[in-house]
Amino acid sequence: MDPGVGLRHARSPRDGRGHGGQRRRLVHDGQLLRLPEPAEVGGQGGREQPRRFPLRPHLQPVARQRATGDGPRPRRVRDRRLRRVRPRAALDRGLVRRVQQVRRRRARRDERDPPLPEGLMEKTHLPLDPELAREREVPVDPETGEPLDCTRCGACCEAGKGNIPLTAEDLVLWRREGRHDLADRVDEGHFGMMAFPTTDEGACVYLTRPEGRSICSIYDGRASTCREFQAGSWQCLEFRRDARKKGRLGR
Repeated sequence: MDPGVGLRHARSPRDGRGHGGQRRRLVHDGQLLRLPEPAEVGGQGGREQPRRFPLRPHLQPVARQRATGDGPRPRRVRDRRLRRVRPRAALDRGLVRRVQQVRRRRARRDERDPPLPEGLMEKTHLPLDPELAREREVPVDPETGEPLDCTRCGACCEAGKGNIPLTAEDLVLWRREGRHDLADRVDEGHFGMMAFPTTDEGACVYLTRPEGRSICSIYDGRASTCREFQAGSWQCLEFRRDARKKGRLGR
């Protein structure tokens, strides 16, 4: 029952006496619930003393309220399920503890489990299986889904004339190491740069194909462009796409 509706004390219209001797009745939604007798009026100022209502079925909602001179007062709620609100610091510590427990459980999972997220594998503090680590380092061709093998590709070494650039630092390093055969054998590349010499088919002159594999004959002394070239990068995939269209990929 809404404590602000219905239940109230009203002066009896049949009694015109003053405040000291007035009679009151208890009204709920326009219906008379209880009419006190004259003997129930207290001696102090003629005010009625609040009394407990009989626990009858139709008065059960009224029995849950305690009437006062100012109106109904709701019963104090006592629910054992209500808990005290913990301070903010305690809540923060509990949240941090919970997050740490979840992370520890995830870290204890088997690293070779396929559903394990790749991001978690990279950040886990547990040592990875060596074979699994090597397998994860191998880039994959998005068009075929197969691991990329530079010795089975060689598309970047067949980029065409002037497309494999050299830098001045490469020439200085080759001359310092006594590789004048490399420093003196250069071609003119694009945008005024120097480039590796190429064959008539557009392949680098240092590319060899023993037993159908693509091997660089100067791999230990290759240029900085070749050293910084990453397998699986967008340049690598672009070279593979062009070589596949021309039918020269993995030949």
